[in-house]
Amino acid sequence: MPFLLVTSTFSYAQRYTTDTSSFYFPTEVLLKKHLEAYWRNDSASVAVFSDDLGHEPDSLEMDSLVDMRLKSLALSANRIYSSSLQELDEPVLFNGYPTTVYRLTWFQNELKADYSPYSIRIEEGENGRHVAYFSYRLWDRKRTVPSLHHDTIVIDENSREELVRQIDKYGLYNKPSMLDTLIIVFGGSTCILESWENDEYHAVFRNCSLDPEICELQMYMWRLIGMKRKMPDGKPGLLSRLFGFL
Repeated sequence: MPFLLVTSTFSYAQRYTTDTSSFYFPTEVLLKKHLEAYWRNDSASVAVFSDDLGHEPDSLEMDSLVDMRLKSLALSANRIYSSSLQELDEPVLFNGYPTTVYRLTWFQNELKADYSPYSIRIEEGENGRHVAYFSYRLWDRKRTVPSLHHDTIVIDENSREELVRQIDKYGLYNKPSMLDTLIIVFGGSTCILESWENDEYHAVFRNCSLDPEICELQMYMWRLIGMKRKMPDGKPGLLSRLFGFL
């Protein structure tokens, strides 16, 4: 039941940053508004709220409780997502950025994740060149502490235009930031796609199991920056080193 996610998510987020000034996303885009009507009309949710209050809530109390739960979920998600980008030493985009920029961030949902988050940020660099900044962390062989890496890849104009077409095909500017579903997926991975363009910020947050289209976009960006599972000499490529395909 979606309501039960509130408690588990909130406690999970205590392991992450609690400084809201360091958030990478506006919390309002993380509000799961589709849960609002569900919680108001779900008898089990009403029963939980009644236990909290000691009586069945009236309509005003119910509005307040549902609003509080939605904000708690959004704040918890923001802490988790922001901490992933802090680990990668990435810039905040939603407050404004000096140039058009697109960023895809991936991370594993489990608390004890086997794989570290990574981000691919593409923007205009010096002298009008288009540059992809790839931030990731790699485990050593003993899997003690992952080291932070930043790669810079220059991409040509045609590749950059194809990226924009792929993002338009995905429908970034027309999709809701949060997926309208009551399905809960425990585990798996999440992709966050952001853009800052023409002084406007857009972002979508998707569990990869529920949005195969964002997985296709992710794989396109892998190819764009040259991520390979195996190098021509047979040695493991960066894709293998990131995800353990050894």
